[in-house]
Amino acid sequence: MLLKDVFTQFKDRQFIFVEPGGNFGDDLIYVGAKKLANELDIKYNSFFFDGEISPKSFWNAVNLEVYLAQSDIIYVHGGGGFNSIYGWAPQLLRILRSMFPKNLIIVGPTSTTLEPRYLSHILPKDKNIIFFAREMVTYNFIKRFYPKVYVDHDATFQLTENCDEFKSFCMGLTKKSEHSLLVLRQDAEEVPLPKVIKKENYDVVCDPATYEKEEWLKLHLWSSTITSNRLHSAIFGTIAGKEVKLFANSYHKNRAVWEFSLHKLGVEWIPHEFGSRMRIALTAARQKTFPYVDGLQSHLPSSLNRLRAKLRSTL
Repeated sequence: MLLKDVFTQFKDRQFIFVEPGGNFGDDLIYVGAKKLANELDIKYNSFFFDGEISPKSFWNAVNLEVYLAQSDIIYVHGGGGFNSIYGWAPQLLRILRSMFPKNLIIVGPTSTTLEPRYLSHILPKDKNIIFFAREMVTYNFIKRFYPKVYVDHDATFQLTENCDEFKSFCMGLTKKSEHSLLVLRQDAEEVPLPKVIKKENYDVVCDPATYEKEEWLKLHLWSSTITSNRLHSAIFGTIAGKEVKLFANSYHKNRAVWEFSLHKLGVEWIPHEFGSRMRIALTAARQKTFPYVDGLQSHLPSSLNRLRAKLRSTL
């Protein structure tokens, strides 16, 4: 059963879409799910609820706009947050179940880390939750927690390069081929570079997680090639028709989504020397996202600052 099938099954009900925060990759997920809902003529209201918003504030925001009934469906957008690195997504699911004890909750296509003790402690024990995985590793793992588990592609894949929703997300910007781009995570999911990747072979090397939206878009849309271990840089580039290569993050997510989705779309996988030993470091997990760091800067080509200045100068 796909997400479209479940949406169709309940299309006569009202949906509450919950956006759990994140970066522009997560925004792409929201846009993809909303496109599907619009195509099926589903009635929904969207509400942002990240770790900075109190449950009371979220509850008040919902009740100001929606008269909630027991038949309404809570849809939590998917992503990669079901882990102890960030901790918010499993907490959010628990909070939502407490707020809406009788409502059906659907979790959109998601990746989880393989942390049975952590997740079993925090996830709500509930048969009235439908959980979508976005790759087979998560699908086979999460079945131990919920009886209704399905697998479907990341919701971003509802988008196409020429659809109105993708064009709107791109703010009317056009594609160019001005630089080769290497996107490196500089957070708790970062890993050492595969030996075959040489930073000096790229015009721009960065982690754009904290960029403003227009700069983020230009960085990707104006690239000739994208090599990345940020999953949605790879997904965005694929939809935009770029030549894309993907390599590992600190757990199975990138490889598993590549196997389930991106491989079929022509994205090349770059093997890593860590191989099967690549896993999340639970005791050291922490988030420290920076667009550039000193250790990375020293390896960048001398033209990087000029290229970045060129990108910024057009904003």
